[in-house]
Amino acid sequence: MKNNYKAVFFDLDGTLVFTNKDYISRTVQSTLRKIKNIAWNKEKAVYFWFNYKRDSMLKEENIPVTTFWNVFNSIDNHEERLKNTKTYEDIEFLKKLKDDGLKIGIVTACDSEVAEKEVDMIGREYIDSYLSANSYNKIAKPKPHPESAYRLMKSFNIRPEKIIMVGDGEEDILLAKNAGMYGVLIDRNLNPVKSTVKPDKKINSLYELEGIIRHN
Repeated sequence: MKNNYKAVFFDLDGTLVFTNKDYISRTVQSTLRKIKNIAWNKEKAVYFWFNYKRDSMLKEENIPVTTFWNVFNSIDNHEERLKNTKTYEDIEFLKKLKDDGLKIGIVTACDSEVAEKEVDMIGREYIDSYLSANSYNKIAKPKPHPESAYRLMKSFNIRPEKIIMVGDGEEDILLAKNAGMYGVLIDRNLNPVKSTVKPDKKINSLYELEGIIRHN
């Protein structure tokens, strides 16, 4: 089988793994109560978690961004979070991708330590490289800025037009467009933030990637 692509980049939370919504809500709400003694309902807390414009949401409610993330990171206990995180069953398709000779990378906004543990949950043998880029660790500019994708491309020595980017959020599709990759939106029926950016393809399962890789 001849592959038209040489690599697949994935988002992490909501794409390869998922975090329990009760944990999400509890962590966000605890952070808000500690800072300003304000309350968001569960739906808003989960929406915030999945929204890549989180900092803008905080600013709109006059919540200090740096303070929020410092407190959030102190409350977001990694061990407890991982107990509330599971992998999707179709991640077994990653083995098929590897067997077919494709490189696999992950671009995520989650904490570096959390990303490392979640990669272990998925199976480190299936992941060639991963990068955590967010507004507080300063490793790279966060999605949808293409810096993180460019860094993985350079390490793989693969051109962007030979790479598929798969994610559940608008920022993933924008990242794909900004970096010149083929953008695939995966709908896990989990992310409440609906993308307004048209992807190159929309799927519901990782298994659907096989047709894209073979025929596009």
